[in-house]
Amino acid sequence: MEAVIYVQTVGQLRGVGRMKVSEVIGCKGCPMQRVDCTYEKSGRKIHHIGADQNFVPAQIGPSLRLALGRDPGEQESLEGKPFVGQAGKFLDSLLRKAGIDRNQLTVLNCRQCRPPNNIDPLSAQARFYISDLDAKAATEQCWKNHVKPILDSRPWDRIDALGGEALEALTGVRGGILRWRGSPLPL
Repeated sequence: MEAVIYVQTVGQLRGVGRMKVSEVIGCKGCPMQRVDCTYEKSGRKIHHIGADQNFVPAQIGPSLRLALGRDPGEQESLEGKPFVGQAGKFLDSLLRKAGIDRNQLTVLNCRQCRPPNNIDPLSAQARFYISDLDAKAATEQCWKNHVKPILDSRPWDRIDALGGEALEALTGVRGGILRWRGSPLPL
């Protein structure tokens, strides 16, 4: 059976194996590790050092269904697990309503470290912390070393793209995730 990507929308978005990205072989030399910036959040100044961010590995389940999201958020980075923050709670509620056991799924993100203020490094808003060229290099490195090996590890029956960034990473389709919501797309 050929795997298809099933597009879903998941609003905005201290675990086993928790480690810093600077300790992960596949992250060696990644431009996201060189990020050193300060931003404001809720009136507080936050100093973000890329090399000090926690690596958020995939949650590997036994089924042939995979869910791919964008980047880990603050809670995911703290716990070292994908989709445990607000978006994860929403995902869990959707899975429960559908009668799906999350522990059966493989869940991961397009990138395995939290970007500053949860701003996608490929977006124009990210230029305050990373150049366009470095953002593309970091995204490609993460995809090659962390995502692609998981995609290639099994004959997936279904891949859920949880947001526009995941849809674009998987298919190259840009803009308009709502247009594709609920649609099976071939890989």
